[in-house]
Amino acid sequence: MPKTSPSQLIDTAETLMKLHGYHGFSYADVAGRVGITKASIHHHFASKQDLAAETMSRYREAMRDALDRIAASDTTVSGRLRGFADVFLGAYHAEGRMCLCASLTGDWESLPEPIREQVAGYWNDTRAWLRASLWSEDATPSDRDREFRANAVISLFEGAMLCARADGDERPLLDAIDAAEVLVTLRG
Repeated sequence: MPKTSPSQLIDTAETLMKLHGYHGFSYADVAGRVGITKASIHHHFASKQDLAAETMSRYREAMRDALDRIAASDTTVSGRLRGFADVFLGAYHAEGRMCLCASLTGDWESLPEPIREQVAGYWNDTRAWLRASLWSEDATPSDRDREFRANAVISLFEGAMLCARADGDERPLLDAIDAAEVLVTLRG
């Protein structure tokens, strides 16, 4: 039996959850894709819930890292917004064609609490970054305007990702970039 790392299991679980949601994947699915037995997965993760929570935790950390890189490399609102859009385009072009959080949020009412906490944390982390990032140095938007823009931009991209997945075409995401640019440059 091949030796499998926890990272390989998490990679596989992430893809399967993007494709099918939390309730649409099983240890048998992960084992089949990786080429091991279900019992081998239990060596690393006691339960499906533990695997999914760790997968979501890693996804959340990867998003925080991506946002930190964007903030460090782009000083303009337009550059930060484009970097943010590139994260979603990258997710769309990866296997699963979906943001993991959008996929899991579809199962919200039936998600185990540890996974809910990670998903809610992802949304909160991302909105906080957007609130801090979507205005120019010479602008001083109100707290309500920052909140409005953050909610609107994340909703725009997550919704566009759903449309792109359904259409089988990235065009909704490309349109979301243009719409977000208009939104964040509005004064008032």
